[in-house]
Amino acid sequence: MLKRFHDHELGESASRRVSYHCKVDYAKSSRATCHGCEQNIDQGELRLALMLQDDEGYKSTAWNHFECFWKDPETRKLEGTHEIYDFAKLKSSDRKK
Repeated sequence: MLKRFHDHELGESASRRVSYHCKVDYAKSSRATCHGCEQNIDQGELRLALMLQDDEGYKSTAWNHFECFWKDPETRKLEGTHEIYDFAKLKSSDRKK
């Protein structure tokens, strides 16, 4: 099962998990599929990922188009851009979206 767990709910291997819940970048190729609409994400396109974790704390990257990302109920739990890994590396025009 994949979802966001609280730290106290995680198994012993949780120390090996990544510390962020989301990340953002520009697609390096056109191979990634959007978790929301199941269409390919084009090379160079802005994409966001929810880092969903199992009960042992291992996280799985679920890439999404920018528009599809905000439709996922898990994104309502975000408290700000400080939770998005590599947000500062975005072009300024994309940070304003």
